[in-house]
Amino acid sequence: SKQSDKWRIINVPVGTGMVDFEAFFQKLKANQFTGPISLHIEYPLFPDENMAIAEKTAAAIKTIRQEVQSTRALLPKS
Repeated sequence: SKQSDKWRIINVPVGTGMVDFEAFFQKLKANQFTGPISLHIEYPLFPDENMAIAEKTAAAIKTIRQEVQSTRALLPKS
């Protein structure tokens, strides 16, 4: 977010931040890009550090699944 003419980093779910993924993927498609795409996602997976390991694992898988689904929704249709 921008405050007082300075950008401040706020980690948000894929597709809800300042990157226009739809336009980005459309440009890749228009230019016939066929290489790999890598997203670097950085935010806490566990709001409660006292969670059991199994709960943390389940929470991590749920978060990753949501991010993958959000990213797939942004990809241009063939």
